[in-house]
Amino acid sequence: MRGAVAFLVAMPLPPAKIVRMFKAFNFAVCACAAVLLAGCAASPKKVVFVSGNSIHLWGDHEHAIMCEELVGMVNESMGGKVRAEWLDAEKTSDLSALDDADAIVISTEGEKNHPFAGKTDLLEKLNAKGVNIGAFHYTLMFDYPADNAAFDSLIGGHYQKGFSYNPFYAADFRLGSHPALNGVKPFSIYDEWHFNIAFTKNAAQKITPLIQTQVPDKIRKRRSAPKSVQAELGKGRFETIAWVVENPNGTRGFGIMGGHVPWTLSQKDYRKLVLNTIAWLAEIDIPENGYDASVPPFESLVAKIKKPKRGDYDYYIKDWRDLDAKWRKEK
Repeated sequence: MRGAVAFLVAMPLPPAKIVRMFKAFNFAVCACAAVLLAGCAASPKKVVFVSGNSIHLWGDHEHAIMCEELVGMVNESMGGKVRAEWLDAEKTSDLSALDDADAIVISTEGEKNHPFAGKTDLLEKLNAKGVNIGAFHYTLMFDYPADNAAFDSLIGGHYQKGFSYNPFYAADFRLGSHPALNGVKPFSIYDEWHFNIAFTKNAAQKITPLIQTQVPDKIRKRRSAPKSVQAELGKGRFETIAWVVENPNGTRGFGIMGGHVPWTLSQKDYRKLVLNTIAWLAEIDIPENGYDASVPPFESLVAKIKKPKRGDYDYYIKDWRDLDAKWRKEK
């Protein structure tokens, strides 16, 4: 650059022409630099949503629909920063799409129907390469202790049979302190909120609760509740329903215990919580007001459900339709 300027100054030309040539040269240099910087700009983070089969009745555990819905929301709200893809593990055993993922979000059945049952070593190997992993709802429940231990190391905890509990109730949530809560206000929402989670005992893992609720005593004293849940009767203990974890190897994880039905994403604050948590998992900045996206109409999601209609369909669909309409009106 200095040599070029000296050459221009040394040229036997009128000063005004030298200035014009210098400006043109400087503009060309800046333009080239801009092109180079654009080429070096960070590529979008790849987030793969993995769904599995559903053994539940019509409307429950519609993992494929929820993953498809979230892919659309993520690409709409974080376009350019995140590239979301959907892998339906019910239709393919080819998991190669996970190989170059920056983050993986899983919504599947648990126990013996879990697509990663006995295969969590695959997730551990990806995590060892720096892949962040998050999971919803029944995904956190396995039959095998080794799989539970794997999820402890990946996302900070698991649903433990005979210890954790999965009732339906309207939870009133208080918020923690974390960027994933940007723009989120305290909210109340009905779902099957799993609680009394078996969290990791590894002190090197940093777990941060995102939302917590006081589960009503009328739920704790149900005969179906494990003794560990009944033991907290009358104590007013707050239960962690969603959390994030920072692991010793530098990776991130999350667990969100809602997600029994796809319609809960109609509630704005829950939707923001989910989208922000996915953004945090992908390691992108979260704006002050959080991420948000448009919500498909209730009936369009209903039309995607291909299972046989349940015996209580009319009662069931009315309840969820009414709740969906209520959530969409909340500001």
